[in-house]
Parts: sequence; structure tokens; C-alpha cells
Amino acid sequence: MTTPKLLTSTAVATVVLGAATIPAVPTAATTAPASQVTAAASAAPQHEFSVHTTRLRGLRFTCGDLRLKVTRGSETETQDADLRGGVAHISTSRIWRGVRLHGSDGRTYRASGVTAAWFVLRAPDFAHPVRGLEVNQVMFRGGPAKSPGWLREQIRWVDKHDTDVVTGPCDYLN
Repeated sequence: MTTPKLLTSTAVATVVLGAATIPAVPTAATTAPASQVTAAASAAPQHEFSVHTTRLRGLRFTCGDLRLKVTRGSETETQDADLRGGVAHISTSRIWRGVRLHGSDGRTYRASGVTAAWFVLRAPDFAHPVRGLEVNQVMFRGGPAKSPGWLREQIRWVDKHDTDVVTGPCDYLN
């Protein structure tokens, strides 16, 4: 099943380590220029830590016949990255806060979400992970059944190719 990845719905953060700019999550970016890669590969080990908060307003989901649209709330993303010998190891976590949704049934729903991700990128191609795993879990609450459902998305990168699987009674809407 092809679905919009949650990571594309939030601002794409980059981790800057010395001379090389390393995307913390896969993007449509091109390979870094050779001068940046050479500088990054020959530099001493470097470390970067960042925290970013993004609004989730407008994100949409479906749970059977019920359509849900985020009306308020945010996602806080924490990234930790190391660059050693041209290899970047990046870990990312995301937590949803105060998320409210409007349902197609006229009711207000709440949601909680959490993400854990790990990526390995190798020079000169910092745009595509050599390997990685991202797991997104979203739980919806409210309505007559107390919860319309949940979804779990697992994105796995192996040899720069990704597989994206969403399970649960809910899914992302385009």
C-alpha cells in the first residue's frame, strides 16, 4: 500500500555537521557536491542535536467511513546525528502534543502520535539512506466507540530502497 509518509507532512529538518549538510530524513535532494563530501569525510567526528516543533493542522486520516482532519496540535521532533569517516548515523523521535481533529460525523476527536527512526547515510549520497527504519504510531480517541482506531506505519530502507507498510483500521488521506 502506498501512502503519504508522515515524515513528508512535517517540515523536513536537516542536520548540519561541519561542511556537509545531511538530510535527517529522505528527501528528493540530490547528492552533495564532492567538495562538501570530501570535507565531511576527512573531518574529525562531529555531533549535532536539534529540536523542532511543527504544527500538524490540515493533516487528514480515514478510519473506515469516518474522515478526520487535524484542527490543532503540534509535533516536536528531536534529532541526534553523528558523522564519522563519511558515514552519518541519525536518530529521530517525534511526539504529538495537544492534537485535536474534526470528524466527518461532526464530533471532535483527540489523537496521540509517536515516531522512532534510525538512519545510516554514506558519502557522497546523503539524500538516500543506506539503511533505516521509521515507525509511526497514531492513536485516535473520542466518538461513540471511545476510539475510531489507530494506525502503525513502518518504513524500512535497505540498500537505498524503501518499503512503506501501514497497518490498523485507519490510514492517511491524500
